[in-house]
Amino acid sequence: MRLARGNLPNRRIVQTSSDKINQERERLKKGRYRQKSYADKRRKDIEFQVGDHVMLKLNFIEEPVAVVDRRVRKLRSKEYTLVNVQWKFHKGQEATWEAESEMRGKNFEFPLSAFDVFLIGLHKVLIGLHKVLIGVHKVLIGLHKVRIG
Repeated sequence: MRLARGNLPNRRIVQTSSDKINQERERLKKGRYRQKSYADKRRKDIEFQVGDHVMLKLNFIEEPVAVVDRRVRKLRSKEYTLVNVQWKFHKGQEATWEAESEMRGKNFEFPLSAFDVFLIGLHKVLIGLHKVLIGVHKVLIGLHKVRIG
């Protein structure tokens, strides 16, 4: 396939564009090196001795303490769950509404509400009851076989 002479890019335009790109690349490199040199000048290796008083910049990590409430919100065809989370290190009963999926995505040990604990206990009781009923059922089948036999 051959291109007509008018469709080929002008070599001068291509060369000019390449030159401008290279100039900008060099300008960006200079700026990056300048910023790095500023950062390197301010960085110091510091050693401390036992007994030295040191000021630390401490950042605490917010951790959920309890889930106070849950709400399901509908947005057109999608449903999402909001949880009202009470946080550690917050004053009083301060709590915020957060998306449950985000809370689980942050790998928090997600606190269980009293109702959740109740449901887990109820589930365990029902599993135990189910096992008992299976045992009773087997006994009744055995008695039925004895009567028939």
